[in-house]
Amino acid sequence: MVLKRDNTKVEWDVSKIRKQTTPACEGTNINPLEFESQLNINSHHNIKTSDIQENLILTAKNNISMENPDWNLVGGRLMVHQHFREVWKNTKIDFSNFKEHFDYLIRNGYYRQDLLDMYTPQEVRDISFYLKKDRDYNVLLSQIMLLRSKYLIKNKRGSVEYPSTADMTNSMILASLEDNKIKYSKEYYNLLSTYVLSLATPFKSNLRVPNGNTGSCFVGESPDSLNGLMKTYTDMAVISKEGGGIGWYFGKVRPGDSYTARVPKANKINKWIKIVNDVAVAVNQRGIRKGAITPALDWWHLDVIDFIEMKSELNGDLRDKCFDVFPQVVVDTYFIERVKAKKPVYKFDQYEYKKLTGTDITDLIGDELYAAHEEVEQLIKDGKLKHFQEVQANKLWKQFLEVWIEYGDFYIAHKDNINMSNYMSEFGIAKCVNLCVESFSFTKAATTWKTEVSNDEYQTTESDGFIHSCNLTSINVANILNDEKLLKRACYAAVRILDSSITLGTMPVIEAKKSAEFIRNIGIGIVGMADWMAYNGYMYDNEKGIKAGEALMEKIAWYCYNASYELGQEKGSYEGIEHSNYDKLFGKDTKLLDKMSKHNENDFDWSGLAKNIRENGIRNMLLLSPAPNTSSALVQGVIASWLPAHSIDSTQKLGDMVVPILPKFIGTRPLAYKTKFMYKAPDIIRFGRHLQRWVDTGLSLEVPINTENTNIKEISDEILDGFITGELKAVYYSLTVDGKRIGCVGCAN
Repeated sequence: MVLKRDNTKVEWDVSKIRKQTTPACEGTNINPLEFESQLNINSHHNIKTSDIQENLILTAKNNISMENPDWNLVGGRLMVHQHFREVWKNTKIDFSNFKEHFDYLIRNGYYRQDLLDMYTPQEVRDISFYLKKDRDYNVLLSQIMLLRSKYLIKNKRGSVEYPSTADMTNSMILASLEDNKIKYSKEYYNLLSTYVLSLATPFKSNLRVPNGNTGSCFVGESPDSLNGLMKTYTDMAVISKEGGGIGWYFGKVRPGDSYTARVPKANKINKWIKIVNDVAVAVNQRGIRKGAITPALDWWHLDVIDFIEMKSELNGDLRDKCFDVFPQVVVDTYFIERVKAKKPVYKFDQYEYKKLTGTDITDLIGDELYAAHEEVEQLIKDGKLKHFQEVQANKLWKQFLEVWIEYGDFYIAHKDNINMSNYMSEFGIAKCVNLCVESFSFTKAATTWKTEVSNDEYQTTESDGFIHSCNLTSINVANILNDEKLLKRACYAAVRILDSSITLGTMPVIEAKKSAEFIRNIGIGIVGMADWMAYNGYMYDNEKGIKAGEALMEKIAWYCYNASYELGQEKGSYEGIEHSNYDKLFGKDTKLLDKMSKHNENDFDWSGLAKNIRENGIRNMLLLSPAPNTSSALVQGVIASWLPAHSIDSTQKLGDMVVPILPKFIGTRPLAYKTKFMYKAPDIIRFGRHLQRWVDTGLSLEVPINTENTNIKEISDEILDGFITGELKAVYYSLTVDGKRIGCVGCAN
C-alpha cells in the first residue's frame, strides 16, 4: 500500500512510477526499464509517496558517473518534479498561473512591492504566456539542488517559488526602465532561463526581494582616526549583512609605536584588524554564506610582517590573530623593481612622512608614488625620517610568497597596475582590490558624514566618502560555444542588465550608492571557459589554446564596450566622465590594441572606438570583471570562471545530499579535460595574463600548485614578470596539492 500526502492509502501501482521515470529518461541513454529494475521499494508495507520520490532521486544520483553522465539530467528532472509538487503544496498555485503566483509572492512580502507599479495586471498576464516549463525541467541534479538551497525563496514549510518565476520576475524588474518592457523582459528571461547569462549570487537572490542588496563587491578604506575606524566597522557590518564581499584598505592607519594624539604609542595594525575579523564572524551574509573580508596593507607599512602572519599560530600574540579574514598585501612598481634587482627597501611610518612632507603616500600611484619612495629613502639618509626599517626587497617578497603558499587565502595586489584602466585617476585611485581580486575602482575614506539611527536601523545619510561597488554577471560561453550572434547578444544584454541594476537595486551604504551612480561601474565576467576549451579541443598550456582564449576574451570586451558606448548615446554617459581620459583603453595605447587584435584574428578597431568614446562618451566607466563565480557556475551546470576544472569527478554537499559534479562535455569529450592541478602553475598564470590584456579591472587568478610539476621560483618569476608588464594586477588564492595523490583523473583508467 502507498500512503499519500493526504494520509489516504492506495494500491501500489507501478505505472505511476513510470509516469516519472519515462519522461525523466527521455532523450538520454538511460533505459527506463533499467532504471525501474534498480529501484529498491518495498510495496508490501505502507510507504509514503515522498519516500518513493526520494528513492527515485537517490537511485539516479548513485548512478551518476563519468561513463554515464546522463543520470545527472535524469536525477535533476526527478528533483524538479519534487520541487514543483512542493511549491504547489505550499502555495496551491500551478506553474502555469504566473500572474496568480506573482501576486501571491508580492502579497505575502516575498517580492518587492514596487513591482505593482512597474507593470499593469494586463502586462503581467501577457508575460505569463511566455514562461517555458521545459527550461525548469531540463536541469542537472546539482543545478536544482543549489537553486533550492540558495537562490529560490522558501518559508518554514519549504519552497514557494518556481525557477522560471524567479527568472521572469528578475527579468521584469531589469526591463522596467525600458520603453518596450515586454520585449526586454522576454529577452532577459530567454538568456537567464537558458543559462546563457549568469547573475552573481547576491544579484540573483536579492533583486526581487524587498530592500535586497544586489551588489557583490565592495571596496573601501579607513582613515587614520578613531571615529573613522569605528565607522569602518559599522559599514562592514551593514555590507556583510546584505550579502556583499568586502575589500578594505588600512594603509592610512599609522603603525604601532607611532605617535598619536594624546597617546605616545599607537597600537599595531592587527589590533584594528582583529575587530574586522570579529565583524566577519558575527555578521554573516543573511545566512546564505559567511561574512568575507580582505583587509589590505601596503608592503612598506611597518606592521606588514605582523599583518601577513595574522593566521600563524607560531609567531606573535595569539590574542591578535585573525583566522577568519583574508589578508591582502599591496605592492607597487618601485617594490617589484627592487625585488628583481635584489636591492634594499625601507618600511616606514607613513604618518611621520606625511608630517615631514605634507604628502599622503597612500594617495599616490605611478611616477609620483615612485618618486615618493625615493624621497623616503633620502629623508632616511638625511636623518629626518626616524621611524623606519631597512629590509632586502627580495627577502620580503619571499616572506609574502611563503605566507601565500602556506595559507592559500592571502592576496597580492599591484597598486600601479590596478589603476592602469582607471580612466579617472586624476579624480581618485584604487588602493586595493576586492574579496575576489577582480573588481575595484577609486575609493575615498569619509572625513565628514551624518548618520541616523531609528528602529534599530543605522544609516549614513550624508558623506564625502566613496566606496567601490559592483554588480556582477557572467557570460556562459559553454552554452554559447561558437555562436557569434548569441555571444554578441549576451554581451549587449549583460551591459544593459547591469546598468539597469544600478538604478533599480539598493546599496547597503550611501558611499557605495554615490560611487555606483557617479561612474556606473559594472562587472561582466566569463563562466564555463574550461568547457568551451574542451569542446573546441584547446589546452591552457600551448600557444593555440592561449591565442583562442585571448581572442574570446577580446570579443567579449569589444561587444561589451560597444554596447556601453551605444547605451551612452541612448541614456547618457556616466556622471564622472568629465574627469576621464580615454587616450588609452585597458591601460594600453589603442594602436597597440589594434595590432594585438589583428594577431587574435579579430581585427577590431579599438582606436576608432576610443575616439568615439572621447567625442561622445560611454555609459559605464569599468565593465569587465571575471569573477570566480563558484556557486553561480554550479547553477549554470558548467565549470567556474575561466580556469580549468578543479576536479574531473567530484562531489559537493547541497542541502542534505552529496551530489556528483561533472564537466559539461565529459560524456563526449572525456580526454579534452585536464584539471588545474595537471597544468603547471606558471602556465595558468600565463594564460590569465593574456586574458587580463582585455579586462579593464581584474580577474580572479587562482594559482594551482602541484608539487610534482612546479617549483616556487617558476611561479615567482611568472608573477613578477606579469607585474612588470602590467598583464597581472592581483594574485588570488594559491591551491597546493601533492601530485602523487592526484592519480589519473583525466580518463576512466
